[in-house]
Amino acid sequence: MNETSLKAIDFADAAESLVDSAERLASVLLEKLGGQEKVTISLVGLRGVSSSYFNVVLSEVVSVYGIDAIGDRIEFLFDSYAQELVLGRSMASIRQQHVAA
Repeated sequence: MNETSLKAIDFADAAESLVDSAERLASVLLEKLGGQEKVTISLVGLRGVSSSYFNVVLSEVVSVYGIDAIGDRIEFLFDSYAQELVLGRSMASIRQQHVAA
């Protein structure tokens, strides 16, 4: 399995919302996962990331590749403990939704 790194900051645009950048990141992430790659996403330099940001990215992955892809094929590199906490809450929410479905 090939490994790829993505920098979330590369998908950010100060003129747009972070949710828009999350959608762009999710699109490229899905493409990389489709090529059977393991993907590391660096959040370094990305500020103001909310649960909405992570919900967009995680929901897209789960809808195409299932819940297991999140832990098995995606790794996040954090710039702050706050990012890690927000991602944790989003992952818990996505997992709960997946179990309820």
